[in-house]
Parts: sequence; C-alpha cells; structure tokens
Amino acid sequence: MDIPQWLVAASIALLAGVALGALAQRAWNHRVLRLRRRLPTYWPLSTRAIANSEERRVWRWLTRAFFDHHVMLKLPMTRFTAPRDRSGGQDWYELLNSAYCTFTICSSDGRVVGCVDVPGNSGISKTTRMLKQSLLEQSDIGYWVVTSGSLPSTRDIRTEFLGDALGALEPRTAVAPGPAAAIPASSASRPRPRIGQIDPMAGDPARFTRVPGEEFDPEGEPNSFLAPLDSRLGPLA
Repeated sequence: MDIPQWLVAASIALLAGVALGALAQRAWNHRVLRLRRRLPTYWPLSTRAIANSEERRVWRWLTRAFFDHHVMLKLPMTRFTAPRDRSGGQDWYELLNSAYCTFTICSSDGRVVGCVDVPGNSGISKTTRMLKQSLLEQSDIGYWVVTSGSLPSTRDIRTEFLGDALGALEPRTAVAPGPAAAIPASSASRPRPRIGQIDPMAGDPARFTRVPGEEFDPEGEPNSFLAPLDSRLGPLA
C-alpha cells in the first residue's frame, strides 16, 4: 500500500514541529532560570530590625551578664556543629538547616558555650525544644529558655554555661536579675568542658572557589556544616 506523499510530508513536519517545540521550551526554561539567578537591578526588599522588643531586652541583659563573651543573634546551629561522618552530612544539614536559637554565647575563639531561646507569641514547640535540648546537651552546650520578665540570676546562667569558676565572676555593670523562672535543659551544678566533642577542623580541609560572574549561584557558597569553614590546618590564633 502506497502512502501518499502529502501524508509523509505532514508526518515529517509534525515531528519536526514537536522537536522544535521541545527545544524552544527547553531554551525558555533555561532563560527563565538564568533570569531568576541573575542579581536584580532593584531589590524588592526593605530593611528591618533583626530582633523584636522582647528579644532586645533579653539581648541587653545577656551582653551585661556575659561581659567577657560574645552574644550572637539567631545563629544557625549548622554554623557550630559538623557531622562526624560526612557521608550522611547532607541529611543532617536538611534537618538542622532551619534550626537556630535566639542567642548563642561564644568565647573569643569562636567556641559556643551556651544557647538561649526567647519564645515568641506561639511559644516553642515540643519537637523543636527536644531537638535543641538533645543536640546541645550531647555537645556539652548549655540551653535555657527565658523571657525578659523572668530572667535567672547572672550567677546561675553563667555557672550553667561556664562552670563554677567563671560563673562567680561579676559583670562590669550591675545586673538586676528577675525571678529565677528560666527553664534549663540540664542541671546547673554540673561542670561543662569548654571544648565541644565535635571538631569542625578535623580531617582534610575542603577548598571552595567561586567563579565571578553576573549571575548569583547559591550552590557556589561554602557550606561550613559539610566542610570546614577555615581552610587552614592549624587552629585559629
């Protein structure tokens, strides 16, 4: 049975049209992706305060109580933890990527000694609190939940985070403690080692190179949870 030439031509034209349509769609998707990744000329964003009024009151109190330390605000927990086995690091990163405490207390060498949460209007969910308590306790990092109206004594929170010796030090500016209604994750009497169990500097250093260009590549940013943040083998001076 002979196939009419016009039918053959129509079939070829149809297949060519489908192929061209697929190529055009792929090119369009690629262009849209490039536009999304390109830095905008005008950012549709406005600046805002990084802490609300309740958090600022606790922040001021913490800076006086820990006058010899640094008080970091809303630091992701992936910044001061690292997986012991990097093969499963991406899974742990997905779990902890959005987890942070309102305040993180660290020493001058960057070691975290304690974390403080200020609950919002909806409080802190049971799952979130259990995650933070278990992780921080096993890392020998203190964890308290406070509000500006129920602050612990300076000695109590310093002892919980720093141990008895440093906990007894008085701040340079007098601090009036509120009622001792904070919620510690563990007993304030046990001493805490100041160096955590996980060393993010262990293992071979990973080096990252970002190629400059017009487009922003979020995947090109170093991830200090999956690899050491510092490329040097020795500890920071």
